[in-house]
Amino acid sequence: MDETARADDADLEAANERFRVDSRLEIVSLLATLVERGVLVSVTFGRDVVNTVLLAVDTAAGEIVFDAGQSEEVNARLATATKLAFDTSLERIRIRFRGGTAVARTWQGAPAFACAMPTTLIRLQRRDFFRAHVPLASGLRCALRLPGADGASRAPVMLRVLDVSVTGIALTELPAGFMPTPGTRLVGARLVLATGPLDVELEVMHCRAAAPGAASGAPMRIGCRFVDLAPRGQALIQRCINALERERRSRT
Repeated sequence: MDETARADDADLEAANERFRVDSRLEIVSLLATLVERGVLVSVTFGRDVVNTVLLAVDTAAGEIVFDAGQSEEVNARLATATKLAFDTSLERIRIRFRGGTAVARTWQGAPAFACAMPTTLIRLQRRDFFRAHVPLASGLRCALRLPGADGASRAPVMLRVLDVSVTGIALTELPAGFMPTPGTRLVGARLVLATGPLDVELEVMHCRAAAPGAASGAPMRIGCRFVDLAPRGQALIQRCINALERERRSRT
């Protein structure tokens, strides 16, 4: 792991430290609930992401079993992965944990994988996500490729970022005629961060006036969540938030 990656992980871990769960009984209970409810879990390793479900929690063996992905090629890479990042949500509470080496298994006659049970996990409630205001002078922007009248993508338009968290962003300075409805997916968005560009997929959650009580025709803002943002991307955004907070504190 290079120095930048170490810094990214350190920033993310520091931000999540107060949400850490270390109790084995609590960890087993949370994992068992994920199994019982068949909650969708994303597993990130390298540049790959597999959407899966947990199949079993084996406390005697100290491991969890999860379903294989749909792509044989991706499953082959998963079988050689040594570091796994699990990410899911349970009753609006985000749960994240890491796993070690993936081992190919068969579960009830179907392909599956197993890895060591986590000794710690991060549990974040929605209200715990810190959202940083983005000053106009920061230069933080989001480039979107919007479809033209013929359906083809136009040149990217730059939208101003009003605030940012590890779960989503608020955007304004929308181009004329662009008024997405909640649920719209914005594929191919690119955040222009101080550390470089970060490609993301966004889902629009709401669209309203940028200022409460504004008159008709006033600037609009859209609130978006990140769709399946990988841990690496989360770490880069956390670094951006930390930098914004340091800058804000230096001005006060």
